[in-house]
Amino acid sequence: MKIVCMISSLRLGGAERQLLGLASALKAGGHDVELLTYHHDGFYEDVLRSTGVRHVIIDKKGGAGRLVKDIAAHLKKTGCEALVSFLAGTNLKACMVHRKWPHFKLIVSERSHNLHLHPHDLFRFRYYGEADLVVCNNYSQEVFIRKHYPRLIPKLCTIPNFVDPEAFRPAGDKVYGDTGQTRRIVTTARLDRRKNALGLIRAAKILKDAGRNFTIAWYGVERDDAYFRRCCKLIGKCGLMRA
Repeated sequence: MKIVCMISSLRLGGAERQLLGLASALKAGGHDVELLTYHHDGFYEDVLRSTGVRHVIIDKKGGAGRLVKDIAAHLKKTGCEALVSFLAGTNLKACMVHRKWPHFKLIVSERSHNLHLHPHDLFRFRYYGEADLVVCNNYSQEVFIRKHYPRLIPKLCTIPNFVDPEAFRPAGDKVYGDTGQTRRIVTTARLDRRKNALGLIRAAKILKDAGRNFTIAWYGVERDDAYFRRCCKLIGKCGLMRA
């Protein structure tokens, strides 16, 4: 089957890594796979080359309407049979492409964790009726969509993110148990409410109360906004120390 995996770019991000892993797995399964982007950010280019998956960039030559037209023309020319899209903006473009040229199966990956419906969510979910399948990467989001958009229920399913145990595993022969040694927990994400830093802080409080020795290092964009201040306040309330 000719499958196209589409995302805006190969910039640094979890969704980008996940889509590369999916494209690689589909190729290993014998499918003709292509990765399509429309921006030139290339943080994962080396990873992409190691998979052997073709990378096609559709350069933006105008507004969103022109880009949708160019993507549809490319899919038609190359005989795309299935398109998998990641991230909200790309999902919306994929739905518009499908409306223009509906001769392929469209799978949109819903990778958010909505707590409320925002204006851009209303716009996005309205277009999801164009998709053949809406795949959530967490069960909470599936519940949210079921509640607010019941017409999408027949298209919904959840597939949690995968982890490659060969790439992400403890170094050397370290054994992780209750040995009393200090554990170092590392998180790489922007400080944003959707990354649930507040939940991590509450979990840290549970570990602290259980007498565990640990440190947490959070690497990501930090903004002095309301959410950041809530995190700092909760750290103090939980009796934790911030370096």
